[in-house]
Amino acid sequence: MQRHTILGSLAILVAAAVLALPFARAATAVVTPAGTKVGLEFATPLDTQTARSGEKVQFRVVADVVVGRLVVIQKGVEVTGTVTSVRKPTVFGVSSRVLIGFLSVNAVDKKPVTLNDVVISPNNTKNITGAGAATVAETILHGPPGLLGGAVVRGGYVKVPVGAVVAASTKTAVTIMAS
Repeated sequence: MQRHTILGSLAILVAAAVLALPFARAATAVVTPAGTKVGLEFATPLDTQTARSGEKVQFRVVADVVVGRLVVIQKGVEVTGTVTSVRKPTVFGVSSRVLIGFLSVNAVDKKPVTLNDVVISPNNTKNITGAGAATVAETILHGPPGLLGGAVVRGGYVKVPVGAVVAASTKTAVTIMAS
């Protein structure tokens, strides 16, 4: 009698699994081209005046990245970058610049997707948008006016607040299993 109960239970489980198959979506291989835009929101502030090489910068993906109607990178995924280069303002009005590299985001199939470096400088703050955009534009600090036609003019610094959004892009094409 116990054998019939086990076989009956097994038959019910198999039937339930077979009925659920049409509702399960199979993963589809999606080629995500190089240059696919990924919006990143700063989760930590960045100040070009105090940034140091090796410093970690935290981001979050601001919106689902969709290729061919399928989500390949989900909104909210955390991304960590590393400050790889810092240029301080110089004479003759050359502004500060911070390069954030080693950016990688996990796709929906958990495969790492490498992103191009992000450059932060007074010259590209127009590429920073969102909650902190006005603040970023307003916090560019210029040095004192020059005495000898720029000899002591220093370029600006940029303070990027939490919530500011910058566009990154995928470095190479990658195949992602999306559903």
